[in-house]
Amino acid sequence: MNPTDPSDHHKRVILLAWATSMGADPQEVLTVADHPGSGPHRFPVLSDHADSKIASVIRIYNITFIYGPSWFLQAANEIDDEILALESTLIRLGASHGARSLGETTLYYAEDPPEISGSDAVAISEDREFITELEARCPSDDVGAAGLSQTGQTFAVVSDQDPGNLQVVAGSGYEEWASLIADLTVLVDPDFRGHGLGTYAVAVAAEEAFMAGLIPQWRAAMGHRAAQRMADAMGFQLSGSQTTLKIEATESHAG
Repeated sequence: MNPTDPSDHHKRVILLAWATSMGADPQEVLTVADHPGSGPHRFPVLSDHADSKIASVIRIYNITFIYGPSWFLQAANEIDDEILALESTLIRLGASHGARSLGETTLYYAEDPPEISGSDAVAISEDREFITELEARCPSDDVGAAGLSQTGQTFAVVSDQDPGNLQVVAGSGYEEWASLIADLTVLVDPDFRGHGLGTYAVAVAAEEAFMAGLIPQWRAAMGHRAAQRMADAMGFQLSGSQTTLKIEATESHAG
């Protein structure tokens, strides 16, 4: 993976958001970011009791955040960052602790608003009833993965060719991270997939995020080519990866 080099300001804002979210020292993270010639740098962060069921490795630019309980941080010490970030590595480390993978994702960010071509066939609505209607027509696995109705901001793509019978065909939304990042998501009606409506919906959410002073973030599951093509189509920059475990066993029952 070869992340695209963003502007210094853009990079600092993204790293500040991650440092804040992970509980790392923001100033120390930014100091390392300002000296990329120093090579990759690790920031291990011990999870608190309320979040002890999560272990995660985030590689972003020249920074690696390693978050989790003490046994996970200790196990990660002797493993190279590139190997540690692999889903297979985390599964192996967490096997005796009842851990299961929540997946490996690639992280993309937009430095400029995406270009959106107007459409006479659809309109955008912020009425959440459309999102409820959309989720009812989509497979439950897709609904759960998108988590659209749980986001703070949502945008429904509605077909208005028949004004008397408006039909939602796709929806997007975002959740704010550290008041700096807009984590985007999208959901498309199965009957309307393959027509670019998902890309259009995400582009709308990204534009709204920029207007709110946020940097749009797109997370694509590793190997999910459609999601990765969507990022490319919108001009998002590949910037890192995130791999996460959910730990089912308690510390006292771990081997």
